[in-house]
Amino acid sequence: EILDLAGMTFSVGPTMGVGRSGCAVAPLDERRVLVAGGFDGSRSLDSTELVDPATLKVVPGPRMGTRRNACAAVRLDANRLLVIGGSDDNSELESTEVLDLETMVFSPGPRMATRRNACTATLLDSRRLLVIGGSDGCSDLDSTELLDLTTMAFSPGPRMCT
Repeated sequence: EILDLAGMTFSVGPTMGVGRSGCAVAPLDERRVLVAGGFDGSRSLDSTELVDPATLKVVPGPRMGTRRNACAAVRLDANRLLVIGGSDDNSELESTEVLDLETMVFSPGPRMATRRNACTATLLDSRRLLVIGGSDGCSDLDSTELLDLTTMAFSPGPRMCT
């Protein structure tokens, strides 16, 4: 659906090629938004779709190396986007994948110390990404992890209070 900010009302949006819940969404640039992974009602997905916000055209995107439901996605810089964690129908994931925005090809990214399904992530600045919470399959997590964007290595982040 599309939100009209002036009227604060929703209208019907474009039809995706694949029905998916639990997907991650992140802008690649002004002309493309990536919709990654999710669940189609039967299994977790490794597919992605690209949406043009101006025309609302939806086209298939690059395939990830791993099926991911309830993952997170963040554009790191002008050249890279990171897909983080999620689950693959068998277990929660500590893996990540990097999308090269020039070639539009995914490659394995750095591994987190903790498996994280349904986590969130945000850029703190041009050097660091913070991955927050989620679930490891047994319990909700109060931990965080910091990704150094220069070395592409994770380290423990601050613990949340709750």
